[in-house]
Amino acid sequence: MIKPYKLKKGDTIAFYSPSSPHSAIFPKRLTRASDFLKSQGYEVILGETVLLNNERTSGSAEQRVNDLHRLFLDKKVSAIISTSGGLFCNDLLRKIDYNIISSNPKIFCGYSDNTLLSSAMHSQSNLVTFYGPCAIPELGEYPKPYEFTWNNFLSAVEGRLSKVPVFESGTDEFSDWFLKEEKARELQPKKGSEWLHTGIAKSQIIGGCLPSLEQLKGTPYDFKYEGKILFIEIPEGEVLGRGMPVERIDSKLSDIEMSGNLDKINGLIFGRLFRQSSDDEKRIKDIFYDRTNKLGIPVLYGVDITHSDPKLTIPIGVNVELNSYKDIFEINEQGVI
Repeated sequence: MIKPYKLKKGDTIAFYSPSSPHSAIFPKRLTRASDFLKSQGYEVILGETVLLNNERTSGSAEQRVNDLHRLFLDKKVSAIISTSGGLFCNDLLRKIDYNIISSNPKIFCGYSDNTLLSSAMHSQSNLVTFYGPCAIPELGEYPKPYEFTWNNFLSAVEGRLSKVPVFESGTDEFSDWFLKEEKARELQPKKGSEWLHTGIAKSQIIGGCLPSLEQLKGTPYDFKYEGKILFIEIPEGEVLGRGMPVERIDSKLSDIEMSGNLDKINGLIFGRLFRQSSDDEKRIKDIFYDRTNKLGIPVLYGVDITHSDPKLTIPIGVNVELNSYKDIFEINEQGVI
């Protein structure tokens, strides 16, 4: 794997909009994210698509790809953070010049729909990317980013990761970004992770958002699953502010199972669920258990790789360890040099 250089104080971080026009629709959150990074000692620049709004996307596919190329080629830029996810990162995969990315490795961070970009950069450029916070939802949080989210992101991009922490409180409270006066979301105590199946696994970690992983099946941009540790996180559903329906989760897992990819991995992690009732969470957990029961691998459920907050930052492509007997999920290799 090709690793980017670690982030240092004074470095330049670029915001990039690969899909949704959220950064143009919610400029207050964009400004808040930028101001926060500057307060932490970083320079901030905006990609050319960040303030574009073509109703569905932040510019045409060509504009978004050209912007990505420009940011990777810009010698001043050390890290690229997506402004948000969306539905249209898939527009970009066939248009990206992956030689530009492999020849100019940088920290690239995002989650949800950004799974598609991380997978493509992994398979086509061998770049270690980071599954972690975006500018609008996390760094633009009111009144400021959650300390757990920010500190774990720094640990990842500064090369200080070890045992994956468990956050003792969190929230999946819906935040209406259209409100003139936003309010802080209250953190509540929450359960830790739990082992659905026991075992030990050591390998490279890959993964992302369930619908995005399903989109990648059969394409040249998909992850190589053989012998890997896979993480899967479940996003919101199609109804704003609500979790994905149980039946949809089960069906999409069945699709990945049918692809044979689950038979290839040697460890599996499910992220903490987003906005599910206690009854639905129990049903979903039973589905996770049943669909992985015959794999014979360790399966960890409820890790903060998630659409809820705070969230972890995971370097994709580094070596990690799962050990149910010692209750360990540990990063054994840094994602930066």
